[in-house]
Amino acid sequence: MIFILLFVNVFPFWCYPNKLDYCPGVRYARIDAGTNYLQISQLAVYNISGVNVAKGKNVTSTAAYVGDPCTYYPSAPVDGVLAPKTFSICTYKAYISSLSSGAYWQVDLGSTQSISKVVFYNRLDNPTRSVTYTLTLYSSQNTVICT
Repeated sequence: MIFILLFVNVFPFWCYPNKLDYCPGVRYARIDAGTNYLQISQLAVYNISGVNVAKGKNVTSTAAYVGDPCTYYPSAPVDGVLAPKTFSICTYKAYISSLSSGAYWQVDLGSTQSISKVVFYNRLDNPTRSVTYTLTLYSSQNTVICT
């Protein structure tokens, strides 16, 4: 079986953790943008029971972008609104990093989980901006479990 990171409205990204149908021992899910701004509508991290264990959890990130008419929130990608959002419409909460290089966003799942699926909801109004991100899953000791 496979572990899937799905970029809604862009493309699927496949990750094969230890040839299992789930990824055990995960505490943190982190997205790195490399040399781009980081833009996230929503990130859902599902355990083997099918529960989105990222919803409402604590996040750490590079600072949110300022300078637009809209306000961006690091906590917005775990608010439970499972849909791509239009960032140019300020009624939707989303996250855009202030950095164009080295930006990251990470959710603490609160406890160690066995993860079966991660779904990344891209921005609806310009989905090509998010095609070079990297998802990494870490243990509670910050050891890479899957990337």
